Amino acid sequence: MIISSRHFIINLVKSILALGSAYFIYVKIISRPDFDEMVAGIQSALLNPNNSFILITVCLLMLVNWLLETGKWKLLLQRFYPAGWISCFRAVMSGVTVSIFTPNRTGEFAGRVMHMESGSRIKGAIAAIIGSMNQLLVTIIAGGIGMLFSLNDFISEDKIIVQLVAALILAGLISLIIIYFRLPLLGKIITKTNALKKLALYARIFSLYTKYDLLKLTLLSAFRYLVFSYQFILMLEFFGVSLPYFEAMRYIMLIYLVMAVVPSIALSELTVRGSVALYFLSPVAANPAGILAATSVLWMINLAFPAILGALSVFYFRLSK
Repeated sequence: MIISSRHFIINLVKSILALGSAYFIYVKIISRPDFDEMVAGIQSALLNPNNSFILITVCLLMLVNWLLETGKWKLLLQRFYPAGWISCFRAVMSGVTVSIFTPNRTGEFAGRVMHMESGSRIKGAIAAIIGSMNQLLVTIIAGGIGMLFSLNDFISEDKIIVQLVAALILAGLISLIIIYFRLPLLGKIITKTNALKKLALYARIFSLYTKYDLLKLTLLSAFRYLVFSYQFILMLEFFGVSLPYFEAMRYIMLIYLVMAVVPSIALSELTVRGSVALYFLSPVAANPAGILAATSVLWMINLAFPAILGALSVFYFRLSK
């Protein structure tokens, strides 16, 4: 009876996640007041043969993006829970589905650990947090670089102030890098501290990873960052927002930095992303409609479609073997 009730609850949760994901995508895409206008804009853009190639490239890069994230997840698990590429990919997609209901996608780990044995889920959750911290680190570093190249746009021409702010940004970035790569040492310190013995079981996960592991993880995160940044540039070009490559990249770095630090959930992320993109790009590109269309369609490709795949994975995967 207990087992039957447990399976009922599990299936109910999976059904809610799947249906909630479908409803979320409907609300944010199909029911938009400007949905017909957006579709017409896409159809118009597709009439250009070069634009068709751009859209195909962006879709292929979406797959590259999530394969890189799958590689990160596989790397994180290999120290205590070896898993194949297919199971890791399914876990990543499930994480995307669950993450759309949580602030800044912090619930992503919950979707991933569904695919693990019950005894390893806490370790898996901590590993997922380490991976998320790594991607955030890369986003902050890139955003900091973007800030360094944009100081004159936002600060007075006083060179001393600009140099001071630049020094503070560099010091902050270097400190974050040092702290992150000291995570293995942090795990060892916690396990050897009597007052923190209750945390030892979880902290031990940090000490499993070497600096070389963290470096490989950082490289994968950096490649991911370059991929979805390039996707953004391509979608801007697709909708007629023309900017020099390095100028576009500079502003995209700032957009992703703001998106990383501003609290939001995916249910409202599309609106937030659009407003942030308009703030940074509209002064240099007189095409606000194209900017909004680029952010919306890229969101659909990179998040909505994977969320659908993840919903199917969550619905059909047996949580308890």
